[in-house]
Amino acid sequence: MGSGQTMLTAAFFVLVTISVMSANRMILDNMTDVCQQEAIEQGSAFAKALVSEILTKRFDSKSHYQFYQGVGSFDLPSAMGPGTAIPVPDVVPYKSLDSTLFPYLYNDVDDYNGYERSADSQEILGFRLKVSVYYVNKATPDIKANTQTYYKRIDVTVTQPQFIKNGIKFSALACY
Repeated sequence: MGSGQTMLTAAFFVLVTISVMSANRMILDNMTDVCQQEAIEQGSAFAKALVSEILTKRFDSKSHYQFYQGVGSFDLPSAMGPGTAIPVPDVVPYKSLDSTLFPYLYNDVDDYNGYERSADSQEILGFRLKVSVYYVNKATPDIKANTQTYYKRIDVTVTQPQFIKNGIKFSALACY
């Protein structure tokens, strides 16, 4: 074999190596995109389940009275957060991230203000859900109200350290 053939063979191997590396990079990028989409779907399912759980609770700790006394009788905005909790068994795949609250079930919507939960799917681990609950006005549901109203906005933010770093926010409105 002459030096020309050796150089052609070496060049061929370099081209094959570059082609294989490019193909591997494309496969890796494609798998990353697939995993990210799966994480978004799983995170969305966890957030929707948490929002649904919150919406099954009563509007306010004072809203169960038979004779409604008006908006002023609801919990103050500064009083949002856990109230009287009822112990219940742990529910998989969710875990409260605050050991002092684990495992508790909250009995009204604003008890979930500041609540955090972790969740794992079979494929992806490490989802984190954070809840914020606050009063809003009917005309401006995106703006926090400083007074009591008939509307509470529930924001659930989902993050996952590898695929959903910036978080995805899901919102719902609880009305009295």
